[in-house]
Amino acid sequence: MLPTEVTAPGRVVVPSDTLAGGYAAALCLRSATRVLQLIHEEDLNPDRAAGDTVYEATREGAPWQQLLQPGQTLGVHCMHFYGNSNITNSQLVARRVRDAVCDAVRDARGVRPAPPDGAPDLPLVFQMLDDRLQLFRDLGGGSLHRRGYRSGAAMHKAALNEAAAAGLLLLAGWQQHSQQEGAVLADPMCGSGTLLIEAALIATGTPPGLLRSRWPFEAWHDHDAPVRSEWRAVRQAAQQRAEQGWADWEARGGQLLGNDLHEGALRLAHQSAEAAGVSDLIRLSNRPCGSWQPVATPRLVVCNPPWGRRLLGEEQQQQQQQYSSSRGGDGWGRDGGSGRDSRRGGQRQQQQWEDEGAYDDEEDEELAETWQQLASFLKQQCPGAEAWVLSGSRDVTQHLGMRSSKKRSLSIGGVKTAWLKYEYWREAAGQQQSLRKLQGRGAFKNAKQTALEESFTVPSSRIDAALLPRRQIGH
Repeated sequence: MLPTEVTAPGRVVVPSDTLAGGYAAALCLRSATRVLQLIHEEDLNPDRAAGDTVYEATREGAPWQQLLQPGQTLGVHCMHFYGNSNITNSQLVARRVRDAVCDAVRDARGVRPAPPDGAPDLPLVFQMLDDRLQLFRDLGGGSLHRRGYRSGAAMHKAALNEAAAAGLLLLAGWQQHSQQEGAVLADPMCGSGTLLIEAALIATGTPPGLLRSRWPFEAWHDHDAPVRSEWRAVRQAAQQRAEQGWADWEARGGQLLGNDLHEGALRLAHQSAEAAGVSDLIRLSNRPCGSWQPVATPRLVVCNPPWGRRLLGEEQQQQQQQYSSSRGGDGWGRDGGSGRDSRRGGQRQQQQWEDEGAYDDEEDEELAETWQQLASFLKQQCPGAEAWVLSGSRDVTQHLGMRSSKKRSLSIGGVKTAWLKYEYWREAAGQQQSLRKLQGRGAFKNAKQTALEESFTVPSSRIDAALLPRRQIGH
């Protein structure tokens, strides 16, 4: 377990006297997207020309001729940018940061660094908040959600970000569930299988960084012999934990079950699972959700059903991409930023996407049917289970006909979503109790009482399975 200190929502610090702590964080963290090493920070004078202050602070802020070795390339990327007095364009900051580094290297060495052709050797990240410039080295060289198991494979249009999927599973308590004997996780609409693959990595204790083939810090000047030895030790320990975790998972008899109606999505899921090395742990089926009968009764169900908000027009997609990149997207472009940014402007744009209609009546009917099938699956196949469902629309969740027992509000891909927990055994018990109260008050005639009994009753074997004491599998 890495020692951490929370400094802001979504931001933690890993204190370490050596780079090994950062290496371990980059290798092992599941829901983090970046591990950064601060190399300089400075408050800029808002009364001076904006570009000059950025240039001077950067050029004097670090020994760039050491950080950027001969022949190495530089990438500059904007992570966050807002609240600044006289700088309204992140592209300007990115350009001046790059000029300052390249000029310092040219003056020391006589040659200006070449632009990157692909991943840069020195991935430099900056953020500028309230006139304070911070410069970081990015240990992962880009977003850590890119595990590597999707390389070369087509992307499902609704695929979850891998780090987001891992975070959802951790919020659902899967790390604790997976340690129980006979743990069964099911995803009845698994798509390209991101939740299942991340669940397999968590269940076996496999650090997601083991799947990556390249780490930029391996070519840095301070990755010397002692540090290389520390890095090898970190990787070996992680590999040993993964091997032991795999054996423990198999000994516990856990199962990971997935289903999807679309064969193309299942092919992508299988390809990605093979690339991640977990295809033997995942069993996939090709059935409509409402008629899928898993080979074992799930104890935990996780699902990211269609909910419509992904269906944006081309212009909206471009606007969303521009907004996301200015707030921490993934590009290592020459300018590393994107246009004019402001907190209020971003909020207005976000609200516009949420307010505009994302699907028409026909698609709305399809969504309703999809969610009704999910409700049927949960009620018929998952007695006693906990279900966690992701949705970005309040309208579609009503088709489950159930009330969530817990809600976690999240922003995923720039969209406001809710990670909702449903407990069918409690829902069924609550309906039975409500029915008894209504009967006791004489509120219904016998015929109506019979109809209600039929609608609320489930087979006795399922009631027993739901209401008898269960293993402690939650957190």
